Amino acid sequence: MFNFDKKTDVIHESFNEHYDYKPTQGEEIMKLNEYQDISQRTMPIIGDVTDEGEVGSVRANYALGAAGEAGEVAELVKKEVFHGHYTTVDEMKKELGDVLHYLSGLATLYGLRLEDVAKRNIDKLQKRYPGGFSEEASRERVE
Repeated sequence: MFNFDKKTDVIHESFNEHYDYKPTQGEEIMKLNEYQDISQRTMPIIGDVTDEGEVGSVRANYALGAAGEAGEVAELVKKEVFHGHYTTVDEMKKELGDVLHYLSGLATLYGLRLEDVAKRNIDKLQKRYPGGFSEEASRERVE
């Protein structure tokens, strides 16, 4: 598995204390590609679509859907940070799930698999921040 530093454990401990979150015993973990396959059942059928404009329209729908749902996540955080609201784990899980659905659909429409996207992103981040993230490393990073 990936080698994460102690900061990750501290973040998880802080989160768990603040939100009193405890994973369900025996909770089954779903793989990203499995999620992607299952979530396709709600995608518009594009198998017969050959017109690039139509394919582009479906892609735009999923891209805008991802942006809209990400905006709902941002709204929850904004209200929590600036308006004194309390965001439950369940509320955040629901909204992040909506973002994941649209990202999954967009990946599918480009012929990508979520696990490949996730792995490539981790590889990029490990190359960019081999010692973990720091403000100094961020300022001095080379693309």
